[in-house]
Amino acid sequence: MRRFMAVGLAALATMLVAGCGDDDNDSSADSGSAGELFVLNGDTGRLTKLEGEHSYELVLDTPSQSVATFLDRPERKAGTEDLNTFVEKWSQRGFDTNPPNAALVIPNGDQDADIKVFELSKPVYAADEDGLTFLARDLGDTSSTALSSFSGVADADLPPKFDRPSLFVDDAGTDASTIEFDVGLKGSDTGAATVQFDSQTIKTITTQDIFGQASVGENDNGDGFDAVCRLDPRLKTCVVRVELTLTPAADPVTGTTQVDKGMSIRAGCGVSPTDLPPGKFSVKPCP
Repeated sequence: MRRFMAVGLAALATMLVAGCGDDDNDSSADSGSAGELFVLNGDTGRLTKLEGEHSYELVLDTPSQSVATFLDRPERKAGTEDLNTFVEKWSQRGFDTNPPNAALVIPNGDQDADIKVFELSKPVYAADEDGLTFLARDLGDTSSTALSSFSGVADADLPPKFDRPSLFVDDAGTDASTIEFDVGLKGSDTGAATVQFDSQTIKTITTQDIFGQASVGENDNGDGFDAVCRLDPRLKTCVVRVELTLTPAADPVTGTTQVDKGMSIRAGCGVSPTDLPPGKFSVKPCP
């Protein structure tokens, strides 16, 4: 059963990476999400014991350039993102302060040496050497809930070198805040608004046009968003709801707003939203 699980999951990961490239389910535009799983594959791998209890260097040699992603909130979907993007967004996803759990699966390994669960940190992708390196801390038989099926059968030791490894990285251990903004427009055909956070970055951003039409996107640094509203010609108004997951978690959420004439921003979680005047703001995240 252990071998079947290891081989089956690794094969599934390989098929998903190969099959869900640039299609309608591609989630590469997302910054990440609570409840997101990433799957990385390599041609070969190496595990080297370091000084310090439970510490290792984990290397995926010739890693796949596509990372499979699985999202269960705010909606379920699968997609891919580029390996460089995965490494570059490590800090933005909150992994520097809350390292993710990961299950290393060796589908062709010995039955008592083919699964191990780690806490990962400090990823380095050396394209010229074609290797992806992590600092890995052995978690034994503990893990995040999403990886419990792996930790329950984790092995005491793995070989120092192995073929066709798959690495299942779960972000559920990262702390995050959830908050909603309603961005509105009245009196003008179009208007723009900007929200900038003081010390948090966006993991997920989901929008819903309530009236009129709007375009919403993250800024270049991932620590805020810009919204442009266009009036509904019949109702003479525009409202877009922006739902965000932010890392690291903070209470209150603080930042700065800038709005064009006629634009307004309200923050809340569906009950008694707070009007935010231009300038500094401080609001409680959703429970």
